[in-house]
Amino acid sequence: MFLKRCGIILLIIFTFCGSLFSSEKGNELLFLTFQITGDQVTGNEVTLVDSRITSGTLKERRTETKISEINFEVFSKNENIIQSGGLDDPRIEILEYEDPGSPATLKQVEVIKDTANFIVRVQTNEELSYINFYRFDITENKDGSINRIRVDLGNIDLSSNGGDQ
Repeated sequence: MFLKRCGIILLIIFTFCGSLFSSEKGNELLFLTFQITGDQVTGNEVTLVDSRITSGTLKERRTETKISEINFEVFSKNENIIQSGGLDDPRIEILEYEDPGSPATLKQVEVIKDTANFIVRVQTNEELSYINFYRFDITENKDGSINRIRVDLGNIDLSSNGGDQ
């Protein structure tokens, strides 16, 4: 009877707390907190502020058709892109307020901050090498056609965060 109870208790511990005893790289997420500073005139700089590893699997992203203001690509050690994505510029906030001259009417104002933090989630991988941030400058030609010029915002090494250590 005593052995049966011990067996049941051990089974419960290993079933519900199994993640505490395993550190399988394929089932971990890397949460990367970055800071972006600067503006369109002076340029942008992206720096890594914090990183932490938690258990979990990155969910499949829906295909987005909109153009992001900040884009990223995560590269493997052999220069293959293993993840990519984009986000709106976190320095831009839309604030709403009530129009003092016209009660019950909302107005919006766009506020651009000098600095903002944002988070990127990456599935850990032994081949993880670096992340590259970029944006597109869009210009219009005289004939009305559009040019998209890729502007790199920087590379950040990830090999010590989720790759071989």
